[in-house]
Parts: sequence; structure tokens; C-alpha cells
Amino acid sequence: MNLVLFSLCALHFLLNLISVSCERQDINALLYEKFDKAASCFRLLNGTHQFGCSSSVSGSLGVIHFIQNEHDIDWLINNAKAGPYMAVVPPKIFNQRNLMLELQSSKDISGILLAINGSSDRPEYFSPDDTCPNRYSGEGTCSEAWNPEGTSLLLVDWGKPMFVVKDPVVISKMHECFLKFNQPFDDSQIHKSLCSLQMKSHMHAAVDTPTCIRRSNSITFVFNPLSYCDGMGDKNIISTLEPIKKPDNRSILLFSTRLDTASMFDGVMLGAMSTMTGLVTFLATAKLLSSMLPANSSYERNVMFAMFNGEMYDYIGSGRTVYDITQNTFPKTSNPIGFEHIGLMVDVSQLSKSTQLYCHTKKMNNDVDLLTKDFCRSLETNAVKPVTVSTEVDEELPPSSVHPFLKKDKNIPAVVLANHAKQFINRYYNGLMDNASNIEYRYYNSSDIPEGSVQDALAKISTSLARSLYEWVTKKRYSGSEVVKPDIIDELLHCYLESRNCKIFKDANAPEEKLTADLTPLYVGVYKSVNPITKLTALTHVYFTGRDVNISESNCKSSVDDYSYYWISGQSGKGECKQTTVQLLKALSPAFEIDGYDWTSREYSTWSESVWQEMSLRMFLKPSGQQEMVTLIIGLVTLVLSFVTVYWLKSQAHLLFQIEVGVAC
Repeated sequence: MNLVLFSLCALHFLLNLISVSCERQDINALLYEKFDKAASCFRLLNGTHQFGCSSSVSGSLGVIHFIQNEHDIDWLINNAKAGPYMAVVPPKIFNQRNLMLELQSSKDISGILLAINGSSDRPEYFSPDDTCPNRYSGEGTCSEAWNPEGTSLLLVDWGKPMFVVKDPVVISKMHECFLKFNQPFDDSQIHKSLCSLQMKSHMHAAVDTPTCIRRSNSITFVFNPLSYCDGMGDKNIISTLEPIKKPDNRSILLFSTRLDTASMFDGVMLGAMSTMTGLVTFLATAKLLSSMLPANSSYERNVMFAMFNGEMYDYIGSGRTVYDITQNTFPKTSNPIGFEHIGLMVDVSQLSKSTQLYCHTKKMNNDVDLLTKDFCRSLETNAVKPVTVSTEVDEELPPSSVHPFLKKDKNIPAVVLANHAKQFINRYYNGLMDNASNIEYRYYNSSDIPEGSVQDALAKISTSLARSLYEWVTKKRYSGSEVVKPDIIDELLHCYLESRNCKIFKDANAPEEKLTADLTPLYVGVYKSVNPITKLTALTHVYFTGRDVNISESNCKSSVDDYSYYWISGQSGKGECKQTTVQLLKALSPAFEIDGYDWTSREYSTWSESVWQEMSLRMFLKPSGQQEMVTLIIGLVTLVLSFVTVYWLKSQAHLLFQIEVGVAC
């Protein structure tokens, strides 16, 4: 009987506990409104500094205040009394470096929210990168302002949290709450409950990369030591037209592009013109060139395709390749190449719907000049109308993957292909608004693609480039009729800019692989894991350039001699085996592997990313100071009364309670 009574009591207690838990969740939902579609700024470090944002450990709190002009900022910094505040700024304010630095330096501002309210909120320019990207890691002194619209906000240590919201519904909720509770904007705010935000994005790393690594390595007495930061990096995608067999000097053309972009905010890096137009043109050119040349051709010259990762952060991928070449381990230890084998390096940079192509070369006044100018002339001759090619002779080449190679060997002939002359025409370089609108892209989905579109322009540039590469390899003009079709460009841009669940990515993956429809940011991330977009791009390159072989699926998963084998869906969707030279090679800066490396030398990239636990943004109603004081006093009085009551009950327990044997509810 006692056991039954005890069980009933235990069940009653458990039901009460569940009820209290549910009530707590309901109360939490009533007090706070959490916004899941917000992206947070995070902290990065290099060999000497820290950059980016961080909240306090428990999160930073502040009263919402929408800013529309300089007057609002002046009131917030000099006259507001109910702080700290969360400054909600539109792109036109965020784009002004001096105003943003005023908010950053004010102790009354606890955080900043960038609110992008639809396409109508698009400023004329928006580039948070430097005026000379990768200023301190290039081959020269970076005397050119290649990116004139750059505000360098990427390189600011904000010392407070920062989020971006692009959902009009979320922005509307914040604005309604702001108007309802926070007006008028005067001293009366002190006596009212105010609409507020909590930003939580605490970063574990601080100071600089060597300090962070030293702190991480000092924790050795636990089984799972905490890492405060991780070196940035991923994988480079490397392949060749034909396997390399004891190459002659100057017999390899290194055809390259970058695979990543940069951003201040987590998960919102698209880089339509900054990166994707060049990447898509690169993939289409490689596809056409592979079909132009017969299989197992025995030409003296070869083309190496290289998609370098982490290039936006002091050339992580290309810098690693240069290091591996000096160590005689690139692309394979068994058959390495040296700088003397590179006859020409051609890097594909920013492109757009403009058919005016600039062939950038460096002024050398020697035989290198002749080699680079010969290629530019070949490109001009092979250009498909209306593409026109202009040769730009520069004192320093534009920011691109050629710089680490030229730092090591100035006599490597190098060419950079871009849509600009002395300054970027991309006014949103590495910015949040470098999206499909920036390149005027519209998905046609197998419909007729009009002339003058970005798809048409990139297809003709790819064809022109493939014919020039063909001429370099074979030493004769291409006489065939193969071209890059605009629908290939259309589908590739759709894959990278709109949905990874697209036809080309499906065909390039294994039949059982399921793809989601979300976007694929090109941020390089940390070296611990391969970025999904890197894997998808590598498989697309295999699909475009690999050769069909009659091998079953069970035998199509190994590497033999100089080739690798991939089982992909193919156009039929039933599966097919591709023979390829594609490799995924390390794109991690040697600075993280060289013992005693001088972190201030600038020889290699030193970027690392801070570790964080949680990023969240939520809105709540903050009580006035008077209300908080009343609540505190009531709480203290209740606490004192509780102690007195408990003491009295304990002292009178022998009179108030009778002790009975047994268990009762």
C-alpha cells in the first residue's frame, strides 16, 4: 500500500514539474521574440591584429533606436539618456565609414544592426573591403586604389556585436515596437519601458592568431581541449589536361581562378561579380578546352587548372601552392613541378555582362613581356564578337592569385583577365549586395537567352579563352566550331546564386546524393572540414572535364596511377564513371605548420577564425529604471519575509505539525 501511495506521489510531482516547464517556455516566448533569420558579424585574427565583432559572454543588451541620418547619430551619442542603445542603421549609413566609426567608439552604443529592407534599400555602392584588397600580401606596394568604393569596414575591430537582417517582416516588427514604446526621443525615456534587443555572439579568440594558438595549446590537461580559434583554409582544386610526365621548362600553362569570397557576416557571402562570374567562366572554359583536344594527346605543352581557395584572405590557397612547389611536393611528391616549368599563368578575375575584356600584364622590359603580350594578342585574335580585348600594362597587377607566384619568382609570365582597367567596375566588391542583381542575372531555365545578357557575354568570353588556350597548347589556331552555350552559363549561375539543388550539381553528384535548395556561400571557413561548395565545384569540374570509362560502380572508387575515378549521376541519372586528374589539395597557410614561423613577416597568410558557441538575436521590452527598482525592493522584502516565515515555522513545528508514520500525498 505504501509503495502504491509513493508511486502516486512521484507521478503527481512529475506532472507538476512538466506543467511548470511548459509554463516557463510560454513565459519565455511572451517575454522575448527570437529572430532566426539574422546573421552575425564574427571575429577574425591575423598575425598582428583582431578584426570583427563580439558580444559579452551573456549577450549585449540595448534599447532599439532607428537611425536615418547624421542628426539621429548625434542625438544618440550626445543627448540620449536611457542607454545603452542598439543602433539600427540602413545601408546608406552603414556605407559611411566615419559615421560607423562614431557608433563604434561610443560607449552608449552596445551593438549595431544593419537593416536591409528589400531591393529598394540598395545604395549606389557597398564594399566593406580595402581600397587595395590584400594590401600587405601582394607582390608590390599596392599603390593603386583598385577598389575605390572600399570602406575597409572588414578590417575594423568593432568591440561590440553586429547583426544583419534582410527580412522585411522582421524589420517591420522591430520598427513597430520602436515607434510604440520608444517615442518621444527625450529624457522621458528614462521613466518608460523601452523596446530593446539582445545580441549574443561572444567570440572566444582575442588579440591575434599567435596569441590565440598559444592559449589553445596551453590547455593540455583535459581529454577534449578547447580551441579558441582555427586556421582558415579549405582545399584547392587542381587538375591537368593530361597527366604530368617529366615536363619541359616553360611547358605548363597555369590557368587559375579564385574559389572564395569575403564578408563581415556569417553565411551571407555570395560574391556574384567578385568571384562567381570568374569561377563560372573558368569551369565553362575548361569544359570546352577538354572537348577540343583529343583524349591522350601527346602535345609538348600542358594546361594545369587551379581553383585556389582562401584568396580573399592574403592568398591562402595560392600561397600554399607556392610553398608546396618550393618543397617539391606539388602536385604530387612522386612527380613535382618547379617554377621553371610554368610557361604562363593566366588568372580569371572579375567579369560581368560587359564584353570589353582587359588583359592585364606587368611591365617587365624583358622576354616575359613578349610572352604575356603574345597571349593577349592571341586572345584578341580569337575573340568571339562582340568580345573585344584591350591589353593593360601595369606597374602592379590587380589583386589576384598571381601575386604569391610573382613574389617567389618575378620571371613567371602572368596575365590577369578582368572586366576593368585601372579600377574595379564592381561597386559591391565583397559586399552583401554583390548578388544576382549586381550582374543583372535572370534564370532562363532552358528558354531562349537573349544577346547582351550576362550569360551570353560569359559564354563568348569562355569560348574566346578556350580557343586561345588551345592555340597555346597546340601552337596552331582552332578550326572547329565548338562553343560554350549560354545555357551552360545560365545553369551554373543558377546553381551558385540561387539553388544548389540544380541540374548540373545533380548530374555531377552520385545518384543517391540528395541536395538541398539553399544557397552556397563561398566563404572559405576553417581547415577542419571541406566546404560543401568546394566539393560540389570539384565534382562539377570532374563532370565537365573527366572522360567516360566503361567501369562498374564497384570498381569506380579508387585512384590508379595518375588518374582518379568518380561515380556520378550523369545526364541519364543512372550513374557513370569518370576518369579524371582532379585532386583536392591542402589550402592551409604554411604559417600554421612551420615551426617558429615569424607571424609578422607577411610571407604567408596568418588568418584564423574565432570559435563561438551561439549566435542569437531577440527583442524584448526592457522595464524602466523605476520599475526595476520597485521589482528589486519587492524581491528583497519577499526574501526577508520568507526567511522570517521559515524560521518561525521551524521554531513552532512541534506545535503545528504532528508526525505520522506512513506515506501520504
